[in-house]
Amino acid sequence: MILPRHMKRTLITGITGQDGSYLAEFLLKKGYEVSGIVRKTSHEDYANIGHIQEQLKLYQGDLLDPVSLREIIQRVAPDEVYNLASQSHPSESFKQPIHTSEITGIGAHRVLDATLDVNPKTKFYQASSSEMFGWVREIPQTEDTPFNPANPYAAAKLYAFCMTKIYRESYKMFAANGILFNHESPRRHLGFVTQKVTYAAACAKLDIKNSTHLNEEGELIVKNGKVSLGNLEAKRDWGFAGDYCIDLDTSILTIEGFKYYDDINDGDEVLNFNPKTNSLERDTVKKKVLLSSKGEMYVFNGR
Repeated sequence: MILPRHMKRTLITGITGQDGSYLAEFLLKKGYEVSGIVRKTSHEDYANIGHIQEQLKLYQGDLLDPVSLREIIQRVAPDEVYNLASQSHPSESFKQPIHTSEITGIGAHRVLDATLDVNPKTKFYQASSSEMFGWVREIPQTEDTPFNPANPYAAAKLYAFCMTKIYRESYKMFAANGILFNHESPRRHLGFVTQKVTYAAACAKLDIKNSTHLNEEGELIVKNGKVSLGNLEAKRDWGFAGDYCIDLDTSILTIEGFKYYDDINDGDEVLNFNPKTNSLERDTVKKKVLLSSKGEMYVFNGR
């Protein structure tokens, strides 16, 4: 008798956001059972997941409430937990530093601790941020670049990063950090610069002098035909959020044959991302190469 293959279950915090929605799409295509935690608010904004909502299992919870988090994790019994939820505006974190710390820092710790408590074998992913490098001490940054946070959001992300590492080392659980640099998409919130610029361009095209949407200051994004931006000297690399979410999944999937680079041997099975097919493919390592000039980038030459 052939037993049915176990459908992997995953739980995503921040599933209604840009990253959470792309990750949910990707995992659904891979045959996962996808659940997400959503906040109970007076205005439910599920626009990013509206096209797949019927395929998802959504649970109301809050990163401020460890009881609800533990109950949801117990109910879902996930194989993988992705913590993508946060107060994600660095500028806003100066106005609400305590709230930012509670959600982005302590909130992540609550999810991590609940995951360990319910099932220490569950794989955990924490979405960290390049903001942790802050006032950068070298360009470009690598995984060895010292962290130097420049705002409360970055400090909270660094706390979550450190706790994830501590739980990995202390409890031997699979807990992965991913340091994400700026990534954008049409699903990005209007509070971010790329959306402000494209929104303003659309208003200009339609000859709209005063927009209906407000910025994070509570003012019109486009006022008298002009858009107000922040630091014009800032330099950022941008990627597409959908691509980044494939990388999030890869961090978890490698646990099937996961080893740290130094422990990888010829003949080990790994999962490589094939850009030609836009998919992950199983490979057998014939030769491993560490490109030290580009930081901790691992290249496995298979078949």
